[in-house]
Amino acid sequence: MDGTTSKNIICFGSLIMDISIRCDKIPAIGETVYTYEDYHVNPGGKGGNQSVAAARSGGSVTLIGRIADDEYARQLVHSFQKDHIDTSQLKVDKEARTGVAFVWVDMEGHNKCVCSLGVNARVTPQDLQSHAHLFTEGSIVMTTLEHSRQLLDEITLMAQQNNCTLVVDPSSKDYSKLTPEIARRIDILKPNEVETEMLTGIRVETEEDAVQAIHILKKKGIRMPVISLGSRGVVYEYKGSVTSVEGLRVKAIDTTAAGDTFIGSMAAKLSQGCPFQESVNYANRAAAYCVQHRGAQISIPFEENVL
Repeated sequence: MDGTTSKNIICFGSLIMDISIRCDKIPAIGETVYTYEDYHVNPGGKGGNQSVAAARSGGSVTLIGRIADDEYARQLVHSFQKDHIDTSQLKVDKEARTGVAFVWVDMEGHNKCVCSLGVNARVTPQDLQSHAHLFTEGSIVMTTLEHSRQLLDEITLMAQQNNCTLVVDPSSKDYSKLTPEIARRIDILKPNEVETEMLTGIRVETEEDAVQAIHILKKKGIRMPVISLGSRGVVYEYKGSVTSVEGLRVKAIDTTAAGDTFIGSMAAKLSQGCPFQESVNYANRAAAYCVQHRGAQISIPFEENVL
């Protein structure tokens, strides 16, 4: 990835409007919890968050997929454009509604979320094929396991065939979508602790556990696994060597967009030709900044906040 020319970043992930509320505790099933806090409506979604994180750290980002034709969609597009993100490739779907996420955040910053994908679930393989001209050698493609297996197969194959760097966030309710064929196309996979256990069967409680999980991911075909451990930092493998990055001690207020911030900011640095290790270290600092602020995209730092 070393070089002097900034590469294009293509982002295919959910574009969501977050409706979030803070409360003393996240309600259990059948429980009603009252709060004196106001709710907030802010742009979110894993694709939206990751694209904003990449753009604010200097990346040149293009969004692909579909967007609705309603008020939330217009707010999303306006917000993306303020961050100089290219939204011209988004297909407007007049028959769909914008996806929304209902987010509960407790006083320690932990969150729980219910998401309606809306228009994001209507993307077709033909939609992706219409963006083939964007996939050029050296481009970075960011996507997630939110999509159907058919869409994942299409976008990962397009990235592989055009010698792009494929970065995948394994956020999903169905990890069987990470088939051996798809896994072998992935350059960087960034699971958190829960996702790591779902993918490998390893509960990551120690650095040795993380190393064992990395070896399993490598056997699945992932070139460079990066496991984020929240406040405990990051463990990753690069060119045969496993490296641990210590977590930064900060007071976490809201962890909603931390993982997306990590992925997007890491992609931005890689697109600028920064070494892999330097890009991971930068992403670790960016995520630490993010958790100290409330909200999703509004908590994502600009480059000057991180350096």
